[in-house]
Amino acid sequence: MEGKGRIMGGRKLVVLALVVILIIDIVVRLGMIGYAGFFEPDGFFHYAVITYAVSHGLSIPNTLNLSGFPTHNLVSETEGFYYITIIPWLILGKSISYYTIMRLIPVLFGMLDALGAFFLARYLVRSDVLGLLAAFFVATSNGDIARTAALVYRGDGFSTIFVIVAMILLVKGFSYKLGSAEGQQGSGSIKRVALYGLGSAFVLSIASAIWNGAPYAVITYMLALILATVYGFISARKALLKNTFIMGVALVFDYILVHAYMALDIIRGQALTSLHFFLFYLPVLAAALLAWIIIENKDKLAGIAGSAATRSYFIIALLVIGVIAVLVIGGNYISSVASGGGLVIAGNNLTETIQELQKPTFGFLFSSFMLQLFLAPLGIILFLLFARRIGSRGAAQGVGDGDVTGRRFSLYGNINAGSLVLFAYIATTAYLQYNAIRFNSLLAVPLAIFSAYGVYGAYMLVRNAKLRKFQLRYVYLGVTIAILVYAVAFAYMSSETSAPADGINAQFLSAMSWMRNNTPQNATVLALWPDGSVVEGWAHRTSLMDSVGGQNSMLIYNFSRFLFNKTNSSAYLYSAGKPEYVVSRGYWLAEIGGIAQEGNITGTKAQPYGYTLMSSYNRKVQGNETVYTFVTAASDTINGAALILNQTSRNTTNTTAYIHTGSSSQYYRIANIIFYNTTGLGSQLISTNSTGELNYTLMLFYSGPNIQGATVLGPALPESNFFKLIYGCTDRLCNYTGPEGNASLRLVYGNTDTRIYKVSYS
Repeated sequence: MEGKGRIMGGRKLVVLALVVILIIDIVVRLGMIGYAGFFEPDGFFHYAVITYAVSHGLSIPNTLNLSGFPTHNLVSETEGFYYITIIPWLILGKSISYYTIMRLIPVLFGMLDALGAFFLARYLVRSDVLGLLAAFFVATSNGDIARTAALVYRGDGFSTIFVIVAMILLVKGFSYKLGSAEGQQGSGSIKRVALYGLGSAFVLSIASAIWNGAPYAVITYMLALILATVYGFISARKALLKNTFIMGVALVFDYILVHAYMALDIIRGQALTSLHFFLFYLPVLAAALLAWIIIENKDKLAGIAGSAATRSYFIIALLVIGVIAVLVIGGNYISSVASGGGLVIAGNNLTETIQELQKPTFGFLFSSFMLQLFLAPLGIILFLLFARRIGSRGAAQGVGDGDVTGRRFSLYGNINAGSLVLFAYIATTAYLQYNAIRFNSLLAVPLAIFSAYGVYGAYMLVRNAKLRKFQLRYVYLGVTIAILVYAVAFAYMSSETSAPADGINAQFLSAMSWMRNNTPQNATVLALWPDGSVVEGWAHRTSLMDSVGGQNSMLIYNFSRFLFNKTNSSAYLYSAGKPEYVVSRGYWLAEIGGIAQEGNITGTKAQPYGYTLMSSYNRKVQGNETVYTFVTAASDTINGAALILNQTSRNTTNTTAYIHTGSSSQYYRIANIIFYNTTGLGSQLISTNSTGELNYTLMLFYSGPNIQGATVLGPALPESNFFKLIYGCTDRLCNYTGPEGNASLRLVYGNTDTRIYKVSYS
């Protein structure tokens, strides 16, 4: 096989380097393996679905009986998403639990992503060095790790390798030589290109059968067709245009297969499965056919195809017409369809409170991709400007004409089949990343490949510059080694310091284990919607809401309103279907802003429910009194607090608390003090009821004689159900009354994180 350094040629060093990269890939994805359960609530929901399937003949249910009551929620994920775990479990003869496979299978896909990037990158330059760099950057990309780390069970992490394979087949279809000379084509050649197209479409359909968001890859495919059409038309490459049209026709096979999967219930609703598909597909296919016909007859159509300049003007005119058409149809509508409706849509305030649906900040992007943010743009620039000049063998594999040896600068000459596909790949995924945090894993692979070219291309420029006097190559190699070491160190540290999301911890899982072992199997549970998935997956009990099927915005809105209600009304509990148990968590305090926003409790309405956590304190004894002074990071409201505690008794009018606000160092007396026993879960309220005091509450956490911390609560927070469920009902009944009937909450289990209440109705 031609090409120096190709693996099939027996380069053991390349294989060894790839093995080392894969070992790094595994290590940086195992940081959370010591935790029980899954990285986020969604994983627990999916665990509940797989548990159901295993006990019901491996059939994925249409509705999950643990999700929602009295009506159960739909399981909207594809069946392939769950068979990613079930099939390996069956292959391994059930010798490993499906729970273990669920937790580890993402790491395998992380390795496949690195391998796929190795082969895809080599279509830019036929160099194993470039492929190894691409694999390395994927292996150490926190963006890719975000969906392929152990304990992370998400469809986007499983679909990426199939998208990579589809892109490889697309490249091969574009670059397949149709004859010994341009335009000469036999029936066998047409069949070969068609097979590449059908293969790519088939692999795309597999991605769709695994993840509902995979239609973004269809848009990538179409964009690659557009780029190939424009490039082939301007550069008058008849072979490329013919290939592009054949590959475009083959794409409809994906549409047919996806509808077959929908008929078989493998896919349960997905973007681009309606006539929306043809809204993009038909114009793209028509453009490819038109460009091919014009170039085939360019001598007869010299007015629009006689030169590269006239062809460029013709393209610009078509683009103007296209923009006008988009504006007439509706730009926002087109954008929504093109991105699959955002791929994942949360209703109402959820789009603002779900972190992964927020637009990324630079800090987030840097933590996801580190130096790749700068290396990838460098790689794109170097490729466009210097690919033919800095490459050795096949550096700019010409599409359709085999011109790979030119040294004269030519932007068209620098472009090859791999670059056309990769430009489409990075453009689509960058657009998605711009709109939401959650798409960093999709961007990770094309960003890594162009980052690899940034390193590779810069070195080739330095080498060809022949500046041996300054030994510039060695300086560059030193910088490159530093970059690679930094990437490994950053990824490893991020992995080792990572922890499950949404406050999932051992205490919460212990509480759910208690619930599984000490409550009726048909018990119904009210919990915050992310916690509901853990109730379903770990406690195996029915939850009113969860993070997947039960992400009902109206249910979430009503629960938030109940939590911030200051009256003991039972109306909500009855309207919610009379749940038999309520789960509350101290972690809610960290999420109070988002929970309030979900109930549209914002602005001035939310201010009385605020709190300020004291970060540290000092203790000083003065006679019969002990003075505690608490400090926190500077804020616009409360900067510190003080407690004067009588030595003889905590419950005394001599016990007082103070805060100081803003930039003032003056302390103001506040109305209430709450002592909360973190061991016995009991609380004691001291209210001085003196005039002129600020209506704030200082809450002290203590165990035995030691105060462990403090927080200052806003005026309305201690009176709310939010606070009562976390702290106030732990050592006494919480009673609710109303015209529907009465209800009372009794604590049946509690630890430092989670409380479980039994609800009685009359």
